Amino acid sequence: MNLPNQDQIRELQIYYRVPPNILEHTATVKETVLYLARELNKVGGDYDLELLAAAADLHDIGKAVTLEKLPLERVQELGLPVLADEDYEFWAEERKKFPSSYRHADIAAEIMKDYPEVAEVVGNHTPRHILNEGLSKGAILLNYADKISATKVITLEERFAYFVDRYRNEENEESKRIFARYKEIEADIFNRLGFPAEELGERMKNGQ
Repeated sequence: MNLPNQDQIRELQIYYRVPPNILEHTATVKETVLYLARELNKVGGDYDLELLAAAADLHDIGKAVTLEKLPLERVQELGLPVLADEDYEFWAEERKKFPSSYRHADIAAEIMKDYPEVAEVVGNHTPRHILNEGLSKGAILLNYADKISATKVITLEERFAYFVDRYRNEENEESKRIFARYKEIEADIFNRLGFPAEELGERMKNGQ
């Protein structure tokens, strides 16, 4: 399997000027997905840790390219970093390199097109992808890990409440199906691991 190395990953993060809050989230996703994969592998999961590590590092590589400048009061309300105007100008120029219909996961997949296995995982990590048929188990696990990772492990309920606040999402039938699918995935993971999802953050912190 062809995977980018750590130097290449860091070069991409620097080139795309990934903001510190996204890098912090990325680090939490990586820690979470690798913990889950290692534990699942102990009970026959057979997850590829190197693939998941690379995909976690790069899953939001396209996020900055889609960022739009928010009013300062909204930035402060959300607790986001204040970013330079030149960064937004750079991202606006980069955005022109991709089809207008592309969202950040699509952009990440395009950036990683020379690494097909990574592209499949990063290109399917958002809520709109979780209902797709034929996702690899790595893509499903990373997608789930992304949903329970902010700058620390949180619950699905907390994450979806954040989505409502951050993106002004409204609950509808599709969002209900998406949330239900995540709960199915969560139940399957923690039934296999033999402890409740609510214990995950504490177990990770304690190295259990």
